[in-house]
Amino acid sequence: MKRSPLFDFVLALLAVVGTPLAALAQASAPPPSAGGAPSAAGSGNGVAMVLALIVLLALIVAVVKLYDMKRTRDDETLAIEARIADALLVHPSLSGSAVTASVKMPLWGRSAPSLVIAGPVPSQELREAAIELATREVARHGSTVGGVEDRLSVDPRAGVRHVA
Repeated sequence: MKRSPLFDFVLALLAVVGTPLAALAQASAPPPSAGGAPSAAGSGNGVAMVLALIVLLALIVAVVKLYDMKRTRDDETLAIEARIADALLVHPSLSGSAVTASVKMPLWGRSAPSLVIAGPVPSQELREAAIELATREVARHGSTVGGVEDRLSVDPRAGVRHVA
């Protein structure tokens, strides 16, 4: 089974935090006091160990949550890009052109994604149609477009197919 980078990070984190805790647990206990009651120094070590474990657990939960947010954002990005690519392939005038669209999702879900459209198109009308089609597909997904970066170039030879 292939190990993920997150798993390796958690193992390294456990080694860094666990080694001092293991050494602390193996340290010799202080001599008992004259009255036979346990000393207060031993309870302080236990509290420190519990607090270190709680901090470690919180750190692991935070890392897993951030990894899940990144994966969810990447999945949404791929879904939107696939919808745009399908719409561009189905459009009768744009099906022969090499127009591509990529979506950049923000880190936080409340911001709108930005759209980058690139490639050659045969006319200015098809350029505007490609931009409108891509923004409509993003809106159909349920998001508004934060910005459109237009890298389309008008090339009259873009739609011409050569027969070999």
